[in-house]
Amino acid sequence: MNRINPFYILLFLLIVFGITLLQNFKLKKELSIQNQKVEEMKKVAIKMNTLKNYWGDKKKQKSRVLALLKEPFVAKFLKDAHKNVDRYKVFLENVDAKSADLIFNKILNEFIKVNSIQIKRKNQKSINIQMEFKL
Repeated sequence: MNRINPFYILLFLLIVFGITLLQNFKLKKELSIQNQKVEEMKKVAIKMNTLKNYWGDKKKQKSRVLALLKEPFVAKFLKDAHKNVDRYKVFLENVDAKSADLIFNKILNEFIKVNSIQIKRKNQKSINIQMEFKL
């Protein structure tokens, strides 16, 4: 009467084994999802580091601004350029529409921090541009 049927013990062990297998599969699935998230975060971190190197380096910013000012289509309109501790102010005078388009394309396609741009119409065919670049 006090004896336990071995079939019940075997059934109990099979149920425990099945539950552990189910838990194991769930944990593997969660682990693979977490690994995918970690890989995505690594990719984002690499992109952020690259962008930080492009945008955050003051020496590179300064060299890019100076290279822009030395461009022939910018240099012929350059009236004045002032350098403060962390800003560059540039004044371009009598810029025609085609040259303004070239200048703005160059600025927007480079990694240059533009703090402000002021455009004033001088006459029907030319404008004055005042730009401030952040270093």
